[in-house]
Amino acid sequence: MNPVINPIDRKNGFSLTELLVVILIIAVLVAILIPTVNRMRDRAHTTGCASNMRQCIAMSLMFAAEQNGRLPRLHVTNGQLPGEVGKTPLPLDERIVSNGGTSWWPDLITTYAEGASMVCCPELKKNAEKGPGGGASRKVPLGIGINYPWMATDWPGRWDRLNSILEPGRMVWFTDAEGLAAGDWKDRKDQPGHGSCYFEGHRTDGMKVMPRHGGKINVGFADGHVALVSPTAINWGVTHTDQGKYIGYTKNK
Repeated sequence: MNPVINPIDRKNGFSLTELLVVILIIAVLVAILIPTVNRMRDRAHTTGCASNMRQCIAMSLMFAAEQNGRLPRLHVTNGQLPGEVGKTPLPLDERIVSNGGTSWWPDLITTYAEGASMVCCPELKKNAEKGPGGGASRKVPLGIGINYPWMATDWPGRWDRLNSILEPGRMVWFTDAEGLAAGDWKDRKDQPGHGSCYFEGHRTDGMKVMPRHGGKINVGFADGHVALVSPTAINWGVTHTDQGKYIGYTKNK
């Protein structure tokens, strides 16, 4: 007589084959989800960068309204600030750009906003302690740059005015700026701790912009709108404003 097996005495559990199948399914799901999550994160960063850029434009226009139409300069020395802007320089520990002798454009407009995130691209994580041209920051990563010198001169006593811009809807005012990168713009990689608050569109070594949003850049224009475009859509030359979909310079200089 065959013994009767009590179902209660049977051992519960998965076989090795079942475990391998479950592990395989999990691996496939992870392989599918990780790129999706990364794309969602990148889109969120792109959207956040564009939102910050709109704030930069809005705050700069508020500055211009208070300054009789003058647009923020790239920077103003502490000695010039009271006479030219009617403001006292911020203490160094309160500045976005950590420059003891000069107030850069983020600190010229910071009185119109709370915090410093508006001058930052969310893709960057480390503070821009090695920002170029004296534009370093011990507080934030930076990454949103103003168009120097075409929309933000650094000449003492000189100020650009919005009503002098020939085509505001095509004129680049802000974009994604790189702190330290070389080579063709397609091959550029952000260097940790090397953010920037300005870019030089007239340069011939790749425009000094960083296409960190899927090979494209957020661009804030002089009429207030922001668009995600390829750097090749912008004419970075210094010759004719009727070339290219957008222009990164002005005949006014």
